[in-house]
Amino acid sequence: MERSPRAPVFRSMAFFVGVVLFTPIFGVAVFAARLFGFMASYRMAQAWGRWVLAWVRITCGIRHEVQGQEHVPDYPVVVL
Repeated sequence: MERSPRAPVFRSMAFFVGVVLFTPIFGVAVFAARLFGFMASYRMAQAWGRWVLAWVRITCGIRHEVQGQEHVPDYPVVVL
């Protein structure tokens, strides 16, 4: 079965709509979680990041892989 040439457009639009709808919800949740401390707010922000990665995998079929994480030092750094 051949895919329509428009399939990537529809999948990208589905991803965009999902992000536009759920990012404000997560934003409010992150802000509200701040009442319970920094870590609660941080965990909600992490949940948003995981959700976006899962959503892009589901809608667009894009997967990610982290390579070389063992070379990042234990102290704070900026990784480019």
